[in-house]
Amino acid sequence: MRFGSIARRFALLLALAALGSGHIATRSETPAKPPAGADSGSRWTDKPTVFPVKSGDRAVWSKRWWIEKTARLLRGGEGLGPDDDVAALEALSEEAIVRRFMADPRFGDTILDFNLYFLGFKPDTLKTDGGYSRGVFDFANAVSAAQAVMAGGDYFKLFDLEGPLFLAPLRVVPEDPPGPQDVGLSQSQLRAKAFGELRAALAGVLAFAVGPGRAHGDDVCEAMVGLVSRRDELRNQFLRAFNDSEIFVLTRAQVLTAPFEELAAVVKEECIGQDEDDVDVPYLAGELRKAMGQLERAFAEIAKFDPAVYRPRSVLEFRAFDLAALPDPRPWLAFGYEQAMALANSSTNLNRKRAAYVLKRFFCEDVVASPPKPQQHASGAEASCSGCHNKLDPMAGFFRSHGAQFFDYGRMPAIVFDDLAFKSRGEYEGAWRAPPAAGREWNIGYIRNSAAPGGSAYGRSVADLSRIIRTAPEVKRCLVKRLFEYMVADDQMIESGYLDHLTREFEREAAADSSAALKNTIARIAQSQTFRERDPDARQCYDYAPGVAPEGLPPCRVTFALRKNCTGCHDSAHDGDGSLDFGSWIAAPDGRNRTFAHLDMLMEQRSAEDTLTRIVERLASRDPKYQMPKNRSMRADERAELMEWAQRELARIRQRSGP
Repeated sequence: MRFGSIARRFALLLALAALGSGHIATRSETPAKPPAGADSGSRWTDKPTVFPVKSGDRAVWSKRWWIEKTARLLRGGEGLGPDDDVAALEALSEEAIVRRFMADPRFGDTILDFNLYFLGFKPDTLKTDGGYSRGVFDFANAVSAAQAVMAGGDYFKLFDLEGPLFLAPLRVVPEDPPGPQDVGLSQSQLRAKAFGELRAALAGVLAFAVGPGRAHGDDVCEAMVGLVSRRDELRNQFLRAFNDSEIFVLTRAQVLTAPFEELAAVVKEECIGQDEDDVDVPYLAGELRKAMGQLERAFAEIAKFDPAVYRPRSVLEFRAFDLAALPDPRPWLAFGYEQAMALANSSTNLNRKRAAYVLKRFFCEDVVASPPKPQQHASGAEASCSGCHNKLDPMAGFFRSHGAQFFDYGRMPAIVFDDLAFKSRGEYEGAWRAPPAAGREWNIGYIRNSAAPGGSAYGRSVADLSRIIRTAPEVKRCLVKRLFEYMVADDQMIESGYLDHLTREFEREAAADSSAALKNTIARIAQSQTFRERDPDARQCYDYAPGVAPEGLPPCRVTFALRKNCTGCHDSAHDGDGSLDFGSWIAAPDGRNRTFAHLDMLMEQRSAEDTLTRIVERLASRDPKYQMPKNRSMRADERAELMEWAQRELARIRQRSGP
């Protein structure tokens, strides 16, 4: 299920059970309603109806079921209601129905929900009490991309790892019990009080420096030193008015850190070792005004997100924070509080957890679950590690300056990690320096295996990584695959050729309009046979690329991978390569199973168990002389698909054979 609770309601004699607001269904969750006059005591399930239905009515009920399912998917979880003219919808083509639902403002919630699914942080509930869950605002690229789709803009903002900041409405209820001095204050009043206290601390020193009569330089310096020495106390006093996710934003944005660091540098420059008469009091006063101005601008912008004035009800109402109000106005890193907690970086991890996340979520390459092929010269323990590290380490380098909670230490001499260890930044970043003969400064990039077209893509910054993600064909295929999973079910098989067909169409259309391409792909999947199935078998494929007939093919999940990686050697034209034909799916000698045509030394057909055992051994081997495919690379996800299928088939055959 996409969302939480389900509320059943009946309307307009539909043979459906419409799900309540906030639910986006997967697979076939909605049971049909029994026809009028049916036994009310019958148990109703999500299986096809057992009530007698005239043959002419089946198409009507089937379309109504499809309309309800499509409505829930494309309108943020809200199915058909009393305001929907079902008869008018039934008269439309499926394509027109999909386009009508996409024109609904609630379609923005569907896109936002899918974007979060793609990023691996889909919430159980997108909205609570009519407002968006706070964690949703953490994912700036997901929000930006959803807004772009609704406005006809650039959907590929989803791939931008730097951009705007979307601050959630500030909290209403305090996380901790208020102190005696704060009892009776609303959260908004507490924020105003906390800022007033902080401002008063700076204003007091400023008033002393510019007040009647000329303050002595030593006295002003003493007051400034006292102010700077209280920065941790003042910081904690101010942050009591905010929750953890808000503090995360304030800390990364250096709202309090930067002004006090600048004041500390001024005090060191002007007051340490200076004679009283040499202290430039007007200069110190000017720096105090500058610090106060920074804090006032930041707090004024923060106050715009008070829930009394900001509570977005749709994706388009999300407001970007004005980064110019922050001490550091650079684009915001699109790794928010939740990602920072989940992707912590230790002093020994070298950003590999973050690299694995990017590879898995954006490229659909799970190098931990299915390591890529190791270097040919590696052996033993080296071979078992090099396959992962060859991909992980260069990808990790994009985050080399980002330490604890993705804070950017790129302008600092040391870097601090989530385990509270720290290292010299120059020494730490040296792990990614390219050797002199490499022709580049950094060994940082997305590493493709040697058989992949286009070669590896190198860079040095998060902006470079965003560019690589935007242009990589692997990412487009991954996006389409995740979209299919989201619309149908995350464990539903999809035939690789059909996935490639959807991807090619998406890429072609996205070259002109990425938002239109996404909508068109959604429309294609919504009209697919898989989406129409009332009770689909997760192990079965229902759709194939145009012109492909599934009859006589091996199981859909592996057919395309075999054709791409194996049949160039193992088919009827290459009987010398193990006498194995991956293009021929035949009855096994036992008459109970099916297998590939595979002959032994006596030219007898091998058993299904023998053939599958040999396939598993060759796929799993780390020995480059024994591993298949021979002398070429196979994509990690395709190897994993073949392995999982072969192992499952083996288990089924052995269980059927018995002791």
